[in-house]
Amino acid sequence: MPTIRFLPADVVLEVAEGTTIFGAARKSEVAVPSQCGGRCACALCRVEIIEGGHLVSPIRWDEEEHLGNSFHLTGERLSCQCRVFGDVTVRVVDPPVKEKVRGQFVPRKLMRKRESMEAEEDLRRALEVGGEGSQAPKTRNKRRRRNPQRPTRNPGAPRRGDSRPPSGAKKK
Repeated sequence: MPTIRFLPADVVLEVAEGTTIFGAARKSEVAVPSQCGGRCACALCRVEIIEGGHLVSPIRWDEEEHLGNSFHLTGERLSCQCRVFGDVTVRVVDPPVKEKVRGQFVPRKLMRKRESMEAEEDLRRALEVGGEGSQAPKTRNKRRRRNPQRPTRNPGAPRRGDSRPPSGAKKK
């Protein structure tokens, strides 16, 4: 029967052939980080095979997809996908810690408000530099004002160029 030696904890465990390293670590209560429970979804259960690399199962496409080039560079494998067929020594790799970066997403509403505040600040500075006699640059109004002499369009009336009959018209 093959044995697996987990190095940081220095635990040796005898397992049946074809057992995954993750399953053996779970039975022996060796801490291997995982969020998916050994379903090859999180890629946190990385181990580095120190001895007996030829006595484990070859890498599969889904494992290689999660690991990328780190498999070829560091020799790391996912313990949930790596099956043992002989005596193996592995080192459990700590998962990379990602710090949360605050302020990456800024809503559009806040961006528009910030832009308008910057425009007002630029206008204020221009007035201070130019003095009272200088004219301020014109700012464009966002809303169009309705002309009180111009009548509003009837929403039910046909538009110019519309050849369709109104919705309530009788057919010939």
